[in-house]
Amino acid sequence: MKPTIGRIVHAVIRDARGDLVTRPAIITRTWSDEDNGAVQLAVFPDAHNDGLGVLYPISSAQFNDSPNTKIGNTWNWPPISIRAPHPGKAEFEKLGEELLTLCHEIEELPASEQQTKIVVHASSIRTKLRALCDLL
Repeated sequence: MKPTIGRIVHAVIRDARGDLVTRPAIITRTWSDEDNGAVQLAVFPDAHNDGLGVLYPISSAQFNDSPNTKIGNTWNWPPISIRAPHPGKAEFEKLGEELLTLCHEIEELPASEQQTKIVVHASSIRTKLRALCDLL
């Protein structure tokens, strides 16, 4: 991938104790048109624990294609995390389908009968809508 100004990346820096730590950073300048080239970074250290203040600049950080091997003053792309499905997704979809089915049934009735059907099922509709909202 090609680094561009404004992108969020991971930077490996040395904290005040000399330990290598990974921190978030924003690319503020690119030094090359190459994919994964050298960049200038504004790193956001852990101000309390790293002892480096709230912003730590790196003028020429090189790309490290092995993020598990920490090398100082390097950067790499953050890992992509795949979100697990919401635990209530199946229940949410089921309630949504039930409500849609009920709406379609009501729409197919003659206008004179629709109000009665809505009143009869109001409690059920309200319960299903509350359950949907609880799952959000």
